[in-house]
Amino acid sequence: MSTTPPTDRAGRPKAGRWSPSSRISFSGRPEGALVRNVADLDLTSPIQGFGKLWRKTYQVPLDGAALTPEQVVAIWKAEFATFWPRTAHIYGGEEVVTVGDSMLINIGIGPLVLWSTGVVVLYEDDRSFTFMTPERHSFAGWITFSVDRDGAGDAPTATIDVLIRTSDPFYELLMPLGGHRGEDWQWRTVLRNLAARVGAGGARPTMTRICVDHSRQWRYWRNLRANSMVRTTLYSLTHPRRRRRDATGPVGASTSDDSHGPDGARDLERST
Repeated sequence: MSTTPPTDRAGRPKAGRWSPSSRISFSGRPEGALVRNVADLDLTSPIQGFGKLWRKTYQVPLDGAALTPEQVVAIWKAEFATFWPRTAHIYGGEEVVTVGDSMLINIGIGPLVLWSTGVVVLYEDDRSFTFMTPERHSFAGWITFSVDRDGAGDAPTATIDVLIRTSDPFYELLMPLGGHRGEDWQWRTVLRNLAARVGAGGARPTMTRICVDHSRQWRYWRNLRANSMVRTTLYSLTHPRRRRRDATGPVGASTSDDSHGPDGARDLERST
């Protein structure tokens, strides 16, 4: 695992609480969940990824929310799973997202397949928390969730900051074929649902996408052998009984409002 940590606005390592583990180790078997690709795997930074290096920043102003950034982040941690789109379910942080948690993610791919992967809560403080991806995940990198305000009288802004490479050539091929679009829709849905929860409903998330490094790291093409999407698809198709049970989804349906689909939020894209 890389030792490069999330940083503050001045580029300094954040001085919060850090995970003591550099591996994912999800335990338990939530009802209706498919638990695969989350046991005893190393975490991976963008250094261990294959594809182009992207930095994506999704933001939504929380105008009308009579809460401090710390209060919004506390709600985000406590109700994290409820903000995801209905096609995705996350387990392991049902009570509250806490540093060191190993979290299981199930994402529906059509009517027959559940894709199973996970993340670890690498870092947290009162205004932010960061996920890191493990081996076999589609991405190698970090995802930071934060709430801050520019000035004392300004409304808080919720931000999701993603720094990733795809893990292998298969995922890299999928990105321009809908991968970017799906990821952008997912994080916008999370922000839209969070805004509605804290009293800023109707807010429209924005997104900035920067290609930090156009090169591909061909020395990691062998990550393809551990591709969790391929593994999960083969498992689902060869275990039909298991697949039918998985298709019922978890206990406690998401309350997510993801009916908008990819919206027309203002996007910026540029390369360095």
